[in-house]
Amino acid sequence: MNGVIWAGLAGLFFGLHQAFFRQATSRIDASRATLGILAVAGTLTITLGLLIEDLSVLRTMGWFAPALFAVTGILHFTGGWTLLGLSQQRIGAGRTGIVIAANPLIGSVIAAIFLDEPLTPAILVGVLFASGGVALIARERAPAGQIDAKSRIPWHALTVATIWGITPVMIRRGLEDLPAPLLGVAMGMFGAAIAGLVIVRSGIRPAMGGTVRSVAPWILLSGVIVGLAITSQWQAFDSIEISIALTLFQISTPVVVFAAPLIGRTPLERPTPIMLSGMAAIVGGSVLVILSGGS
Repeated sequence: MNGVIWAGLAGLFFGLHQAFFRQATSRIDASRATLGILAVAGTLTITLGLLIEDLSVLRTMGWFAPALFAVTGILHFTGGWTLLGLSQQRIGAGRTGIVIAANPLIGSVIAAIFLDEPLTPAILVGVLFASGGVALIARERAPAGQIDAKSRIPWHALTVATIWGITPVMIRRGLEDLPAPLLGVAMGMFGAAIAGLVIVRSGIRPAMGGTVRSVAPWILLSGVIVGLAITSQWQAFDSIEISIALTLFQISTPVVVFAAPLIGRTPLERPTPIMLSGMAAIVGGSVLVILSGGS
């Protein structure tokens, strides 16, 4: 399948995942929600890896790729998803999704420096255009008193954008040593699940009052959707340039902006003109990258 199609599917699935994940984090803490989704998505991706990939590559594999995939999983999944949940609790799923759109800019620059990938003027303009929504969200006034003053600068979401801008380079490097994306996902998810379990058991963050059982349907649905998203994402990283893949993933932004209020039905999730302007910038940047000839 064409890498652009894989990236588009990943963006669609990630947008739905963020909307469903928000329902889980509305009743339980982000660390427990993340661990639950890791269990579901990990089971799915590991199963797909064992069924689809050529397992003979494991016999000649060294230690570097598995170790790198495990570290990547801890950063990208355990760290990224936990911070994603915390950001959604503070500023909503839609605004979080828009701020996270800064990750193509970070990832493209890093890929250009460390992987010698071309950063053409068209791609750079598209990435910058897509990332412009961050400034709009940071300047947005609180909707009906729903966002407190401490959330005006969305640090959690910006940290997620940074993590998700760095980890694609790590994924690409690991795939050079172990060219089996689904096995790489499986290793990353395994490392992430172990880290998530340690975080929950250590009580680093106090648990909210809700039970996992009360949000089990949302965790199951979100886990399956994000498992498909991750599978598509790593296939895209193995097929096309990182800057193009990251920008196309921003299809997730309009998906979550429109899906979150339909699912959550809270004032915090209602789209505002500023949110829609940021969304338009992201879609415009993605289209520009596609038209620049990336495939």
